[in-house]
Amino acid sequence: MRSTPLMRRDYPRPGGALRRLIDLQRNNVGTVAAWIEDDFHHFGVTVSHDGAVVTDVTATTLRAPWSTCPGAALPLRTLIGKPLIERASAVGTLLNMRQQCTHMFDLAGLALAHAWHGREHRSYEVVVPDRRLKRIEGRNFEFDLARCTLWRDGEVVMEWDVEEPLVIGPEPFGGQSLNRGFREWTDALPIEAAEQAFVLRRAIMVAAGRTMDLDALDKPDGAMMGGMCHTYGLPDLTKVVRSKGSSRNFEQGREGMLANLQAPPVINPGQDQRSTSVPASSTNSRAEARSRPNGE
Repeated sequence: MRSTPLMRRDYPRPGGALRRLIDLQRNNVGTVAAWIEDDFHHFGVTVSHDGAVVTDVTATTLRAPWSTCPGAALPLRTLIGKPLIERASAVGTLLNMRQQCTHMFDLAGLALAHAWHGREHRSYEVVVPDRRLKRIEGRNFEFDLARCTLWRDGEVVMEWDVEEPLVIGPEPFGGQSLNRGFREWTDALPIEAAEQAFVLRRAIMVAAGRTMDLDALDKPDGAMMGGMCHTYGLPDLTKVVRSKGSSRNFEQGREGMLANLQAPPVINPGQDQRSTSVPASSTNSRAEARSRPNGE
């Protein structure tokens, strides 16, 4: 296994896990507010629509790994004028993911599908246990086996045994790669199962970040991740700054997550969307001061 200065010396931590929450709420007949939070990210996307096409889209960054992540709110506005979609994963037909923040991109797809189906509220929770990192080859990570679990509205709806990059089981999921052919595979699944797979896969991939001390980086590693998203696709990565101290650890439970849910992710219309981030310290104090909605 190739060594890296970012790998945790104390990894794996017994009982540790990545926890990711997603909340989708129809605020009125023409607006869906979507939020996501995990160890490394806290984003919100609001999609407005007329029942057929997107009329507006805004994004908020409350916590992100890099100084440039909030700027992804601008390319996300390419969605304006695009149709609502039945499947969340079809957002890839509307946007070039590599020009987007991956997590805003996912939220937008979920929000568009939420609007298409006319749903009122939906929540997801994913838990991915810490796994031993066996090998890194280029951008590919290989991990030991773990059972990864997805809840929707408080009920378990999908569990995968994953030995990344492969889903080992249970059937009918066994043998599917998390990388090659995944989009085509989900297109053949029933709509609800496809959305669940879309959410579960991303959380599993994000969980790889728990093997690394990201604050050991001052700048992003373009050799490993170059071109993969809005930040890593920027022409000059030397201008990107690590948001040190922004990572959290929710392995013990969801306490404190998505504490902002009483406020929809809509920025001031006069505010430049390139500067919608909030420093980690002020984000925490502000979020903790807000009461959380029932059931959260």
